[in-house]
Amino acid sequence: MPQFIRALEVQLGTIKFQDLDAQFSVVRTTSKAPNTCELKVFNLNPDHRAELAALSDVFVSIEAGYAGEVSEIFKGDLREATSERDGADWITTISGGDGLKAIRRARINKSFAKGTKTGKVIQEIVKELGIDPGNLNEALLFDPEFEGAGSEYLNGTTLSGLASTELDAILKSVGKEWSIQSNTLQILDRAKPLEGFVFKLTPTTGLIGSPTIGSDGVVNARALLNGQILPGRKVQIESENIPGSFVRVDRAEFTGDTSGADWYVDLEGRVV
Repeated sequence: MPQFIRALEVQLGTIKFQDLDAQFSVVRTTSKAPNTCELKVFNLNPDHRAELAALSDVFVSIEAGYAGEVSEIFKGDLREATSERDGADWITTISGGDGLKAIRRARINKSFAKGTKTGKVIQEIVKELGIDPGNLNEALLFDPEFEGAGSEYLNGTTLSGLASTELDAILKSVGKEWSIQSNTLQILDRAKPLEGFVFKLTPTTGLIGSPTIGSDGVVNARALLNGQILPGRKVQIESENIPGSFVRVDRAEFTGDTSGADWYVDLEGRVV
């Protein structure tokens, strides 16, 4: 990866910008709370500023990385886009939340007959959330928690309320946690990483400085901005103080400044 020529692409609905003078902060976690982004764009022309101010109910997508190799670090719902003058500059601030509308607005009001499978109920909740089901079907097919005792509602059930609250209650009851990543559902076994993908983080692949591990077991590390380091994934860190440790990423904060020093991802997680 040519880690020297920075690249940034932003899309809001049908409006797309490249080669921006911009700053951004994206925070993604394994929590059910929406991932967030704040993007500051400098000196857009008046037509673009007016167009952005009028937008609502569209996706914000941010891709960042290096020339020839960018990755999506954020995709979510637009909160607002406002512009204000700061001296000679116009600064447009764009904020968004990943799965924001799904978590805060989507409701379910539905009854299920006796013998309805737990997996079927979860599928209906996700349908109401209006998000991509992600690894839901994989979890339902291969996880014994959805096949053994309690895998169906013997007396039926009625759900009424926020879809996200109902989903949380069911998944907690079978030892799962969930989040929305780029408008896609991600289900994890509690405190365990996604299977399959492992990114090896070393000084030659972007590790900066020495990671730390606290008395509470929390690992913190900084790397050059890399869209493969995402919540729920497993990272193998090669460092003198934690050599070869596998860490589940619980939080990833991407910060960038096209005209400044920042172009990093700061990860937080636990050894698994």
